[in-house]
Amino acid sequence: MREFFFIYNAKGGKFNEILDFIHKKTSPSTYNCSLCMITYNFKMKEKWKNFLKNSSHKFLFLHIEDLVKYKLEKFKNDLPICLEKIDDNFEIIIDSATMKQLQDQDDLITLFEEKTKLQ
Repeated sequence: MREFFFIYNAKGGKFNEILDFIHKKTSPSTYNCSLCMITYNFKMKEKWKNFLKNSSHKFLFLHIEDLVKYKLEKFKNDLPICLEKIDDNFEIIIDSATMKQLQDQDDLITLFEEKTKLQ
């Protein structure tokens, strides 16, 4: 089983989820987390949720405040991002610039499968 970390360019918690939801709806062009835009409304989008559920791999979803706990501070200026944990190292699977170019869940799933060969 492989282990993947998706790190949002957002803070976690219910209050921040509400603020983010409002921000995404009222001013999507100024919202900083393309990963959030693609995978979440007020809850995880169904297609993305089903993709994760049907995978045999482990997925962790982190927010900005989780970087210290997982010793991932070096990525704080490169969010959102997808990493794979291999032993005690992290390899970038989808970088921030690429993440920002994705249009929807299909783009994310396709790219993720291409990068990880998880067909």
